[in-house]
Amino acid sequence: MTAPQGGGGGVQGHDRAMTNICVSRVLIFVSEPDLQPTVELLAQAADTEPTCTDMLRRDGSTSQQGSVTVGGTVIEVSGGEVAAPAVLELSVPDPEAAAQRAAEASGFEAKSTMRGWAVKAPGLTIALRSA
Repeated sequence: MTAPQGGGGGVQGHDRAMTNICVSRVLIFVSEPDLQPTVELLAQAADTEPTCTDMLRRDGSTSQQGSVTVGGTVIEVSGGEVAAPAVLELSVPDPEAAAQRAAEASGFEAKSTMRGWAVKAPGLTIALRSA
């Protein structure tokens, strides 16, 4: 049994070099009280500035949403029901410095790990590795 063409499921003879696929957007849901610190955590870990906007929901209400761009990928953080814990791994020049900046800005704790550093927010862990 083979995967459908374009599905990337290991089809023999499929030339992966011919595809130009990249992750363009990641959406993470966190509880409303954790929204701002989580956005700050991401921004400081990636050494970038966050963007915060009010989003109009389907029910007519509004809520805040934050985002940061890492490379060409937009990582959006919205308040809502946490769907699953997420892990984002970032390759950075100085993992310890990035973790310390992120922890200071967000109020979450930075910890040394076997492969680098991590800062854990409710529902999200940012793993920082050497670039």
